[in-house]
Amino acid sequence: MYQDLLKFYANDASLDAYTVINIERLQLIKENATFENKELHYVEILKNSAASLKNNANCGLYQHEIASEYQQ
Repeated sequence: MYQDLLKFYANDASLDAYTVINIERLQLIKENATFENKELHYVEILKNSAASLKNNANCGLYQHEIASEYQQ
């Protein structure tokens, strides 16, 4: 389901919906993951996603998730 939504919003110029959906997808994967160091992998993916949007305001959404993860 998330993959279909991401494909649908991939060409949206603002990337607002795409970013929110992608973060929700990543959270779901982290919550259901059974491998070790899943939090570390989650943060790394968030960092990579933020870096890919460094000139976009949505970069802050990924950075917020990173900060939230470190706070836990």
